[in-house]
Amino acid sequence: MYMVFDSLPNDDKGSKFLQGKMHFDNPLVIPFNLEPGHGYDGNSWKALLVKKYKKKGKTLSKILLNLGFDGIVTVDLKHKATSEIVKLL
Repeated sequence: MYMVFDSLPNDDKGSKFLQGKMHFDNPLVIPFNLEPGHGYDGNSWKALLVKKYKKKGKTLSKILLNLGFDGIVTVDLKHKATSEIVKLL
């Protein structure tokens, strides 16, 4: 389940996005990208996890769950803020 952090409440009743709170017991907290300000490239969190575990998608999610992680929280190093969040299911 993919989500983003938003500290501002949304009063738009027509929004296609769900809102709510999510709790993690043991998230994997990693930089969004090792190069601050960069996007999806060889240094992004997804590329690094695929490279480390040699798996992707649901198989990678299962590996992370088996390691005891219940989510992934990425941090934007340039802006010192939470970036993408994934709840592992």
